[in-house]
Amino acid sequence: FFCSVMQGVLVVVVFATHLWISHGWWDQGHVLVAEMSLHLVDQTVRDQIESTLWDAGLPDFDTAPAASLWPDVIKADSLYSMSTWHYIDQPYQPEGGPISPPPPPDAIWALNQCVTTLKAVPGGPWEKAFSLRWLLHLVGDVHQPFHCISLFNGRFGAPLGDLGGNKFAIKYGTFHNLHSFWDSCAGQYTERAPIPLTQSYKAMVSSQADAILAQHPTPPPEGNFTSWAQESYDLAVQYGYGNLTYGQELDTAYVNAAKQICKAQMARAAYRLSMLLPLLTVSTGGSRVPQPTPASSPSDQLSNGAVVGITSVAWLVVLGICGGFGFVWYRRRAPSFSGELELQGR
Repeated sequence: FFCSVMQGVLVVVVFATHLWISHGWWDQGHVLVAEMSLHLVDQTVRDQIESTLWDAGLPDFDTAPAASLWPDVIKADSLYSMSTWHYIDQPYQPEGGPISPPPPPDAIWALNQCVTTLKAVPGGPWEKAFSLRWLLHLVGDVHQPFHCISLFNGRFGAPLGDLGGNKFAIKYGTFHNLHSFWDSCAGQYTERAPIPLTQSYKAMVSSQADAILAQHPTPPPEGNFTSWAQESYDLAVQYGYGNLTYGQELDTAYVNAAKQICKAQMARAAYRLSMLLPLLTVSTGGSRVPQPTPASSPSDQLSNGAVVGITSVAWLVVLGICGGFGFVWYRRRAPSFSGELELQGR
């Protein structure tokens, strides 16, 4: 066990010292939700978002659209201890059966933790930036129908079901399972986002964000995290699985309907995210646009450097232990679902 924990520490140290640039699935969907939300809030909120993310010291992820990708980036870099935060596997049992939903942590639990931290007064800047990056990402995740469901039947048994459509085979172009098809907004967004985001990419996303909001000008009911996940679950049951059979080739009607549902869900996510983002200005007392650091004496620099160094090492150790527990959990679960954690979107 100790060796596994040390492996986790090593993973986190490597990640902290040299950020491997990798990309999660459905990058553009997450970026669009974050971009649309910025179009729906005022400048004070936008300034506070920038200030909060800037405080984290991750220059490639210091804007809302880029920050929305960060949870997938760290997962792709083998930090599995937070993998279950991306979804909530509400059981779908068309054939009946005594299946209970898996316990937290899940996406609903994680969203509640994010909001609690963002509401904290005054709260730590690192913690708020961490929670904001996850909030930007998870609001999008819970509006993706196949992040809120798992099918259980004679083919897909307990305890995992079909893993949100990851095991449900389909045929459509290069897509071979339902989850990846819906993650890509029915094949519309398959390109990986450039990290850091380029000016041309930002301009393209901003234009697309305006177009989606124009198509969906009415804000949805505010609801809550649980009701959002239930909406996604219902969409997956009615339209996602629908009358599909395992291995079926998707027809044009199904694909076109999925495209419309995905864009509508992205717009709903953006409206609801824009309702949450003002929490930042409430908990911090207004905007804090980054200011130049005043000059300090050599002794102050040495003292501050020591504190920052000790704090950074402490966080690395904590994250390393989390990574170690996640590694142990993965190794113990691996015989029953080898490779499942590598599945797209999970």
